Amino acid sequence: MWPRHTSNRRILDLATDEQRPHLDRYMKAFAFWHLRCRRYRWQDVYPGLTPIDA
Repeated sequence: MWPRHTSNRRILDLATDEQRPHLDRYMKAFAFWHLRCRRYRWQDVYPGLTPIDA
């Protein structure tokens, strides 16, 4: 499950009940993309990450 950090909770608290699941999914996808995309070179820091290309 996605960790619930203070900043994440604060962002989700600003959303309505209807918006919250969509915003939560968007934030997860945003973090996943930026950690896994070769463009950002996180594999140099964390060699265990599997890169994705799109």
